[in-house]
Amino acid sequence: MTKSVQEGADSFRIRQELPEDLLRIREIEDESGSRFSGLCVIDESLDEAFPIRKLAHLISLRQVWVCGKDGEPPVGNW
Repeated sequence: MTKSVQEGADSFRIRQELPEDLLRIREIEDESGSRFSGLCVIDESLDEAFPIRKLAHLISLRQVWVCGKDGEPPVGNW
C-alpha cells in the first residue's frame, strides 16, 4: 500500500521500509537528533539511537514506514 504526496513538482511515496533502507534510517535519525542538539528541548544525556537489531526486527515484521521518491533512498521515517 502506498500513498502519493505532492510537494511542488516532486512526488513522494509512503511505503513500508525495506531491509536495504536500514542504514539510511539510522542516518535520518542521527540527522534529526543533531538538529535539536544544544537547544535544550531534549535531555541529550538520555538521547541514544534506536537499537539497530530492534529496527531490523521491526522491518521484518513490516512495522516501519518510510517516505521518499520512487527508486530513491528514504528521506524520512515513522
